[in-house]
Amino acid sequence: MPANFPALAPTRPLTEAMVQIDTRHGRLVALGKTGWKRHAADPDRAPEDEALQLRELFSELQRTPESDGRPAGFREGVRGAGQNAKALEDALRAHDPQAADAALHRLTAGCASCHAKYRNVPLPAPRS
Repeated sequence: MPANFPALAPTRPLTEAMVQIDTRHGRLVALGKTGWKRHAADPDRAPEDEALQLRELFSELQRTPESDGRPAGFREGVRGAGQNAKALEDALRAHDPQAADAALHRLTAGCASCHAKYRNVPLPAPRS
């Protein structure tokens, strides 16, 4: 019997937000590797604006009902990530690459820690 898979599976708002966060984070990591200089292929994208957009994504995520239903540790992780994104934005606006590097490192470590607790965990086996 052939499988009947949908062409498009709906995603939850949390998933959509995390995809956007991951995209912004990836851009910031790439910018950090260039010494926080604008990318030649996209000179209109300033590092500090990317950090602002990332901070806003974390802020908006905190306002969602789906986030409200998550454990306190998850919500604290999102708050902390927003604070680290703000520190990154502030360092970039101050033209302080060392502080920006440190803020990005804290942000990345915080995301990895939260993912280890709340994303990268096996689902419980179905009951028979």
